[in-house]
Amino acid sequence: MALDYKSSLGRYRRYLQTVTSQPLWGASLWVMLSLILLIILVFLALRPTLITIADLVGKIEQKNTVTKQLEARILAVSYATALLETERDRLPLLNEALPKEAEWNTLAETLSGLATSSGVTLVNVTVSEPTGSKTEQPVVSFLPTGVLPLRFSVTAEGEIENFKQFVNSMEKKRRILIVSTIRIETTKTGNYRMIIQGEASYLPDKLNI
Repeated sequence: MALDYKSSLGRYRRYLQTVTSQPLWGASLWVMLSLILLIILVFLALRPTLITIADLVGKIEQKNTVTKQLEARILAVSYATALLETERDRLPLLNEALPKEAEWNTLAETLSGLATSSGVTLVNVTVSEPTGSKTEQPVVSFLPTGVLPLRFSVTAEGEIENFKQFVNSMEKKRRILIVSTIRIETTKTGNYRMIIQGEASYLPDKLNI
């Protein structure tokens, strides 16, 4: 390796001697070296500027992205506002279907009134919030996230046709009543007894989206 290095160095020296012995080649060599040196100096001088420009371009792109996101949110808010104005007259119906408070007594009175108007004999009505205890009668919940359930149970006696009318009346109420189970059995006296379990719901202001 040492011999090769010395041989290459010797050839390079001979090349320089040949070039320097010819004025035209010597001038060209110095011009090339000067251009290379000038390019290096220009690059070193412009490097901080190029870095700054690249950083500014990155920040501009980032701000453009944020601006587009803000414009999308503004459009979404504008659309929601326009939709709210369009549906404002229907908000009372929504509040009735999904009240802001549990309204236990109102729900119990509604179920009792429906039973009476349907011609069935009301035996028992219970309204309660689920406690999550193991002894609690399980009821399948179909409510969306954030809506609080209110469990109810109705026990009534009467005829099958009256039971059907009672259930149909529940489905037509503005407040949403979801019936989970309906069980009909025969009492010792030979009458029919219906046990309905389900849930209503409410959405407090603090959970409104």
